[in-house]
Amino acid sequence: MGSNKVVIGQRLHEVMELWHEGNKHELFGYILKGKALSIIKQKKLWYVDCSGVPSFRAYIKNELKISVAEAYRLIQIYETVGEIISSNNIPIKIGTLTLLLPHLRKMSDEEKKNLLIEYHDLPLEAVKNNLLDMTGNGHLATDVCNHEEMEMYQKCKKCHKFFKVD
Repeated sequence: MGSNKVVIGQRLHEVMELWHEGNKHELFGYILKGKALSIIKQKKLWYVDCSGVPSFRAYIKNELKISVAEAYRLIQIYETVGEIISSNNIPIKIGTLTLLLPHLRKMSDEEKKNLLIEYHDLPLEAVKNNLLDMTGNGHLATDVCNHEEMEMYQKCKKCHKFFKVD
């Protein structure tokens, strides 16, 4: 029985190596996508596509098959912190970066780098709570709230919308 646990443990280790390798590609892949989209947009390369695409938005939706919001977010990430992340090899997830993006715009490159390094391995909930603190709304953070003021809601079984109970 003990050798079976060793084999399972080894297999888990191998699978986790695969997971971490996937994370590496995920973490820096969005920077490359943002760079590509930025170049396509700036140089109007979408216009020279032989398929007769009428606009950048149409190119995004029809050729790249992503939402316009995702494309612009990738461009914004690349243009705001792409070089900082790449040159400093900061492995930060796109969800964390998306939350930080509005705060990063007003910072110097050094401040951006420090914030990215500080937040790169935090869980999303911790990032949200820290951002609430940064913006003066720390009392709303889930890690300090006692949830003393509760509201009641009901959910429609048909459409799944929530409605506040008075």
